[in-house]
Amino acid sequence: MKDITSSEFFTETDTGISLIDFWSSHCIPCNMLTPLLDKISTEHPEVKFLKVNVDNEFELCMRYEIASVPTIVVIKDGKTTGKLVGLPQPAILATFIENNLK
Repeated sequence: MKDITSSEFFTETDTGISLIDFWSSHCIPCNMLTPLLDKISTEHPEVKFLKVNVDNEFELCMRYEIASVPTIVVIKDGKTTGKLVGLPQPAILATFIENNLK
């Protein structure tokens, strides 16, 4: 997964499918989610798996209404198509990703 900043965000998400993990280093559930997303990213090479540290990117958090972490946002061709808040069970995460790839 690639860590990005606001200066890269729109270039990375303007085309194709992007899954963005809004996270914080001091968030235990965020740190638990990372290995799950790393594994899933190997199964979906057509998707850009990205990370945004909420401690450093206040404006992006406001724009995407990130109220708690972890929050996963799916963006297709620059438009938000899905959002999942919290640490989901692996099966729920897999279903969310599959549903948002359609």
